[in-house]
Amino acid sequence: MTAGLIVAGFACGVALPVLGGLAVEIPDERHLGMASGVNNTVLQVGISVGIAVYGAVLGSGAPSHADLGRLFPLGAATALTGAVLTAIMLRGRSR
Repeated sequence: MTAGLIVAGFACGVALPVLGGLAVEIPDERHLGMASGVNNTVLQVGISVGIAVYGAVLGSGAPSHADLGRLFPLGAATALTGAVLTAIMLRGRSR
């Protein structure tokens, strides 16, 4: 489990600055402030919802931290959904 958390932390550290850069690189110049604000808002809401979901699962009466394994497929599915939506949005912008 520790190795997975290290990989996840590294991936977030690599991906978040790139996504923040894309958020202000892609929009027109007149929308940069709004794009930056939306990026920061979505980041904070995502963190808050993620913490709430993980807390709800952990507090659901699971007998030990061994049941944490059921959270990783949920996290992977969420990350994959975000990646697919991002790819679709970026492809639409390049046309």
